[in-house]
Amino acid sequence: RARAAEKRAAGDELYAAVVECVGTDPITAEAVLGMIEGEDLTVAKIRARLSQGVKNGVLAKETVKIDGKNKVVYTRA
Repeated sequence: RARAAEKRAAGDELYAAVVECVGTDPITAEAVLGMIEGEDLTVAKIRARLSQGVKNGVLAKETVKIDGKNKVVYTRA
């Protein structure tokens, strides 16, 4: 139980840091990863927290074309 609580607290801290990085300008998950320091962070972990923010209504997500490729960008809701 204690270990699960530790992991949950670490996830909450990461969620707060990810949401704080997103502003009114569109930003990709890769750019957010570059803004947050951490040795065990991956793009997948960042995307999970971004999706959590969209689900909670804090962030908005849309798909845009960047350099001919579709990219998902996030902004504050």
